[in-house]
Amino acid sequence: MADKDVINLDEANSNIPKKNKFKGIFVKIPAFLNKVKPKFSSIFGGAFSKARKIFHIFFSKLPILKEKLRNKKILYFALAVIGILFIAWIIFLLTNKDESLEEIYKPKEVTITSQSNITNVTKIKPIQKQELQDLITKAAILYNSGQILGALDIYTNISIFSSSIANFNLGVAKLNTNYYKDSIIAFNDTINSGENVAAAAINAAVAAYKLNDIKMYDYYINLASGTMIDWYNSPLYSYLYSLVNYYSMNYFNMLSSLKNTTSNYYEKENANLLSKIYLNFNDDYNALKTLLDVQDVNNSFTIGLLQARMGEYDLAYDRIDNYLRNTTLDNPQAQMALALIELKRSNFIQSANIYDSLMQKYDMKDLNKIYPIKIKLQDSLFDVNIIQKNFWNRSTTQNLMFSYKILFYFAPFRVFDVEETISSIRDGGLKLKMNNIEEANNTLLSSVMLSRINSNITQGLKEILNYDINGALRIMKQASLSYPNHQVLQYNLGLIYAQLNDFDNARKHFLKAYHLDENDILSGIFALMCSDLTNIDRGRILNDITSSFEYINFSSDTQKEFYRSLLNFVNGNILDDMLWFSQNDKQNVITNPMMSALNALYSVGTRDKSTIVNAFNGLNKASNYDMVAMILSKIANHYNEDIKSFSLNLFDFFKNDLKKLDLVYTGPSLARQIYVYMAFLVGANSYVDEILTNKLLNSQGDVSGILQALALNSIYLNDFERAFVYYNSLIDDYKLTTSENYFLAAVSAIGSNHYDNAVALIQLSRMNSNTNLEARYALGLLHQTIGNLNLASLQFHQIHKEGFKSDFFDFEIDTSKILEE
Repeated sequence: MADKDVINLDEANSNIPKKNKFKGIFVKIPAFLNKVKPKFSSIFGGAFSKARKIFHIFFSKLPILKEKLRNKKILYFALAVIGILFIAWIIFLLTNKDESLEEIYKPKEVTITSQSNITNVTKIKPIQKQELQDLITKAAILYNSGQILGALDIYTNISIFSSSIANFNLGVAKLNTNYYKDSIIAFNDTINSGENVAAAAINAAVAAYKLNDIKMYDYYINLASGTMIDWYNSPLYSYLYSLVNYYSMNYFNMLSSLKNTTSNYYEKENANLLSKIYLNFNDDYNALKTLLDVQDVNNSFTIGLLQARMGEYDLAYDRIDNYLRNTTLDNPQAQMALALIELKRSNFIQSANIYDSLMQKYDMKDLNKIYPIKIKLQDSLFDVNIIQKNFWNRSTTQNLMFSYKILFYFAPFRVFDVEETISSIRDGGLKLKMNNIEEANNTLLSSVMLSRINSNITQGLKEILNYDINGALRIMKQASLSYPNHQVLQYNLGLIYAQLNDFDNARKHFLKAYHLDENDILSGIFALMCSDLTNIDRGRILNDITSSFEYINFSSDTQKEFYRSLLNFVNGNILDDMLWFSQNDKQNVITNPMMSALNALYSVGTRDKSTIVNAFNGLNKASNYDMVAMILSKIANHYNEDIKSFSLNLFDFFKNDLKKLDLVYTGPSLARQIYVYMAFLVGANSYVDEILTNKLLNSQGDVSGILQALALNSIYLNDFERAFVYYNSLIDDYKLTTSENYFLAAVSAIGSNHYDNAVALIQLSRMNSNTNLEARYALGLLHQTIGNLNLASLQFHQIHKEGFKSDFFDFEIDTSKILEE
């Protein structure tokens, strides 16, 4: 049950209609005494029994008294005694009550301190002293005017109504101290008095709910509902009517009574209840507006939570932070909420600091129960409507990653220096002719080693031409163990790793290639790009490149201008006139696809469709109509259009024009990613799954590339279990232990709720890529999901990049765990 509102019986009770129960005053008073005997015997002890006997004697002698009515002195004296006894009794009750109703129900919460979990105090206001004095004065006036029975009626009304209030307050006190059975007894006494029946029945229902007695709970709710008619003319009618429907879970019926109140009583409580009902109907806007309109400072925390629920994290942070500053209470619930909001705001270290502070004071298990979270994959990953809507407005980080992948994809691999090899062989032969045997031997051995390296490079390049990038990696990686200082080999290894999205290893090899030959500006720029993608400081490399750039002997002016434009692009300059490119392009001397790729990326910055279309068409031509270039060109031709409007055209192109899929099966990662991603955009993932599955069944030998494509496609189909199986096979059976495979296997594990497996896979991914912030963030969320706030905090402390936004992972409150509690 949700957080419940309170009933406050105040001066509005003066308008509650009273049943005419007191016509036979001499009959009713003994019956009343019998009813209240159990209650007041415990309060007054023997005094109550004596008083009761006196009243019985009085009523037994009533005929004699009637005969003596003419003796006014005796009558005055008797009435005075009775009046004094009533007044003394009532004053005692009014000055010796328990605390009033604070809260009629609140669902079970985590109790971290010894403080009570009863909040939002609303006190019941009994009959005030002045009201009591007015009634006594009225009784005296009636008596003096000879209306003796009317005076006794008033005294009886006061006693019964005060008894009802006293019992009600006693029930509230017992309810607030968790004596639920005792509270039900007290509320029953109120119900039996015939006064405040609906209010007492609601509170008794709460006590029954606490005792897990649903049958009794239903009884009291039905009783409250059946007696609401007694409150029809009361100012409290709309509020009590709303509460009865709330407990009966008739939420829709409450909207009218909450929005059309019968008085201004309980304005704040009414607003709180209305806000909850709006929330029940997922109307966050009106729920928030209702609370803001009331302007109750006690709602600051709730308002902050609502703002967070609506994604207004900055407003939520300010609201809850001010709430914590303005309250003297140590509120772990508000602090936990603030920590989660900080995660949403990408302030990971601040969030970790809050966790650390809380864990010094409270048990971690109790903290986890306040707002348990559940890691999930980003909605934007698989919501085609969101992707189509934001396709032309991707984030800077997303654009940077995609742009760099395109540049790496079209970058050239290098062959060995033939002249160097021939020269080495000639030199060895010459020394041999001169009988310089030792030097000739060393030179010829060096030539043999160089020839072996060149042979390995050649074999690797053949694998690349056959679209088997993993095969090329195996050959060149093995060669690098024997010849670690071969500059061309290091460059090629860096480019292979970059095309497999393993940017940590790529950076390592590009740096080595650059240091082996500092005239190799391209290796240095590629190392810069990998530093950006792995969040490593690039200052030293950039300084080395810029300081030596003008002193390098480039092979041509075109090459120099190309590297200058590339360096500018990597440094964030997205606008470049690229005059060197346009001039050479007119002369048909641009044969390097990477130059065309850079020109295409610069064209996007112009946001001019004609420029963009021409640039990407040029890339398509320069790459000899490579599959990736064809897809990019096709999409560019619909720049800034609604994808839905041309998705059918793309689907036809996708199905009829993309026939040669070797790049998808065994080529660079970008080929698989862009193929599967485009299938997702046009709703063709099921079609792709069929093609890939048939290819897998009809292939022999190494099918790891097909499995990678199938696994990625399964993720986009939201078939995470199948993707998880595929990635496990790639890692365990084919030994493709790349950072990307570990990471995507973890994504699949999270999607299929295999959190323990996801932790292990993310850790392996992070081991292979120590700077992978996505992996750190996911690991932190996973640890918090499974309840280890300490390890989660350790991971969040390591995310230093300001404003980092995960493209893959998010979290939500795990309401199922809250309901279990």
